[in-house]
Amino acid sequence: MSNWKDLLKNATIERSLQRAHTGLEETTTYVLGQGGFDPTKMLTKKCDCSGFIAWSIGIPREFPPGSNRWLDTDAYWSGGGSAAKAAGFPLLKNVAAADAEPGDLVVYPDQGGKQGHIGIISGMDNNGELKVIHCSKGNFKKFGDATRETDSAVWKIQAKTRFMRIDFDAMRRYAGITGETPVIDVPDVVAGGALDHSLLATDATLQLVSKGKLELTSTGKRVSGIGAVQQAMNILAREHPGYAIDLGVNEANIGIFGPRTEAALKTLQADLSLPQTGALDAATLLGLDELLVKASEKIVPEDTSDIALPSSPATAIGNQPLVFDISREGASWFASTQGQRFFVGNRATFQGRVGLMNLRDQSSPIYDPAEYTSTFGHWAHFIAPTVKAESRGHFNCLNTYDRAGFTFGFLQFAAHVADGDFVKYFRALLQLDERTAYFPDLELRDGRIVQPTDNGVVRLETATSTEALKRYLNPSGGEVENREVLSAARFVHWCSHSKAHREVQVKVGVDTVRQKLRTAHNKINLDGRSDKVCFVVMDILHQGRGTFAAMKQIIQNNNDAVAFTKLLTIGASSFPERINTIRAEVARLEAAGHFGTRKYSGASNDLV
Repeated sequence: MSNWKDLLKNATIERSLQRAHTGLEETTTYVLGQGGFDPTKMLTKKCDCSGFIAWSIGIPREFPPGSNRWLDTDAYWSGGGSAAKAAGFPLLKNVAAADAEPGDLVVYPDQGGKQGHIGIISGMDNNGELKVIHCSKGNFKKFGDATRETDSAVWKIQAKTRFMRIDFDAMRRYAGITGETPVIDVPDVVAGGALDHSLLATDATLQLVSKGKLELTSTGKRVSGIGAVQQAMNILAREHPGYAIDLGVNEANIGIFGPRTEAALKTLQADLSLPQTGALDAATLLGLDELLVKASEKIVPEDTSDIALPSSPATAIGNQPLVFDISREGASWFASTQGQRFFVGNRATFQGRVGLMNLRDQSSPIYDPAEYTSTFGHWAHFIAPTVKAESRGHFNCLNTYDRAGFTFGFLQFAAHVADGDFVKYFRALLQLDERTAYFPDLELRDGRIVQPTDNGVVRLETATSTEALKRYLNPSGGEVENREVLSAARFVHWCSHSKAHREVQVKVGVDTVRQKLRTAHNKINLDGRSDKVCFVVMDILHQGRGTFAAMKQIIQNNNDAVAFTKLLTIGASSFPERINTIRAEVARLEAAGHFGTRKYSGASNDLV
């Protein structure tokens, strides 16, 4: 069989029973969290009960791979767990004990701090007692083989035991074999438990591994949690080359647990004085986490000098995927593509987070309002003071070190807001023909950013969350990961070499500013107020340095000239540099005739 979907396509009760029987007398060792990752291969020599059942059915225990939806005893007991919840219908059905048949599953969940257990009913003995094939620690201790056919005594004494019938048609529908391609939502995970570094602690699968409930082994396929481990290993490889994992061109193989990852883990295990299995168990993961925390705590001198690489000649982008090679010099990161080397950003720390910033780049394209007045009219100048304050006018302004996770552009579009300016900006970019040169693995479906995979469509943003998109671009705020540098390099190069990209920035910027004015007008009535007053209101909202109540008090009780001056005092003690910048820029633009001539119209949401 070429893949697990081929198995599931033809799966039946009879085939599942046949597979379960072939697992007998193979001298299997019981290891909690192992087995069942790849049903197209022989049953692994190390396995647990849930892994054995998944393998017998002909499905991976992470269903589908890359979804963080693991089929453990609790999941089988509840009808499919998070997989059924995502599907919107049960994948297994509870049947009465009297109606249980061969091929049904018998299961009880975790309870009282003890593991649940599951097996597949194989028949009845001469006394009418159920026979069950299952993989257990008890079998291994008693018979020296974890997978055996026994009676059902272990389930009889459990009050919560259920008999579950596999709904193969529901599983096929959920997996996209007989219906639409499944949608995979990446779960939002709160850091906690035994893991400390944010790169590892916010991964649902790795939380299971750290608790000893799951053990990941090499399958040659993508496995949830492995991508974060690979990023962590490559961070440590900056000082310990033996930990390096080559993930291919543009990290195309991220998340695949193959021989390279296995070899790197063996090197790590040797250094940790652990058995060199190449598997990711709790001890290995916790050791990796400790080393990663120490590496991220090291003080790296931050270079603040300007970067002045030769300007890159204009090149045709096309639509073929560009290959980016990443390199580092001290705290500075660079990338090369099409024979050109360019600055990406330097390592920066802020309030306990670590990421990239790039205001040192003197080759970044600079926003000139005059270039955009033919398309956006007076709005091109209206946004200019805020652009200057946010980015010094740099289209390529980058920040991955604060809570937004990934911020880019002359107005610093931030990725942490659902349906916010960055999301709208990225959606617009993905409608350009050039998007396949930079993000060939992403596309828009139903107006949202998704990542198609072999196992389903990963939804990176929804109406309520952008966590998956943030992690796609920047896996964590704990250190600068190679994935983070690659994402930043793509944005920086695309913006530098594409006029269409920059026009998207300006359009989204103007649309965002006008929306802020509409919101402000609905709150504090800006009708008839000067463009200068409206600008300061907008800038306060954009930065978030003041309240509507404070602005309303000033606007209602003062003419435009006084209101402008007083509005500039909001947040002035905390942000004096920004206030000085926008005051100077407004004055300069007013002298040139671009400010001080228009009034706001609530009817048209325009300056007239």
